[in-house]
Amino acid sequence: MVRIIISVILCLCAIDGQSQNYKWSISACAGLAIPVGKFATQNLSDQTSAFAKIGESANLSFGYYLNKHYGVSALVRLQRNKVDTKAQESKSLNGVSYPNYNIKINTGSWKSIAFMIGGYYQVSLSERFYLNFELKAGIIKTSVPKTTELNTQFGTFYSNGVIEKDTTYTLITKNKYPLQWTAAYLASGGIKYKLNGKVFILGLIDYSFTEPTVIRQPMEVVTSIATSNGTVIASSGATVPIGRLKYKQPIATINISFGIQCYF
Repeated sequence: MVRIIISVILCLCAIDGQSQNYKWSISACAGLAIPVGKFATQNLSDQTSAFAKIGESANLSFGYYLNKHYGVSALVRLQRNKVDTKAQESKSLNGVSYPNYNIKINTGSWKSIAFMIGGYYQVSLSERFYLNFELKAGIIKTSVPKTTELNTQFGTFYSNGVIEKDTTYTLITKNKYPLQWTAAYLASGGIKYKLNGKVFILGLIDYSFTEPTVIRQPMEVVTSIATSNGTVIASSGATVPIGRLKYKQPIATINISFGIQCYF
């Protein structure tokens, strides 16, 4: 997808190559999305602690120059951050390894799409280098990722005077939950290097923030007990409500990206 976007931009750069009165610009960037604040913390007792890992983001933006220094722009951003399940497992066990108990957690990624508009200020450092600063606001759509947690406990029991082994499996499933469109904000700064009259190389760093409302959903719990020969002797499943507690989930990232910009 990024290759297609860059190809389109390069095609635009090839059009009207002799004109110098460029008002419009299009740019594509991709890079790292580094979680900060509650989005990055690892605290099981805090429901806003998201255990997010460093992810990736991709931006496509359009700009229009009002004058030499100021302009307006629109941005579309896709972002994904995986969840640190190893840290979740370790925190669940308080960092201790138990010989008769094990936890395995699988979680999807935090994914989002954002649409923003705003303004920018550009200043020239030299004939080829420019500084660029932007402020944007808009809306973002994201989802709480699906999580499955498998708890395995090994035990023993007596049967006809013989000690048998059994294993209890408890599978807890929290399904993916889409959140409502929410206001989002972004502040960025960067440097541009002019390759020629129309094409620039970009290096950007920005801070983005949103705080959607989360309503905790019921989770499904399935428990199975198996003997040492693998026979299931008991199995039960239930949907357990964990309360429809409503809270704000802060999602903040520092994004470092590189890309290309073309004027036309």
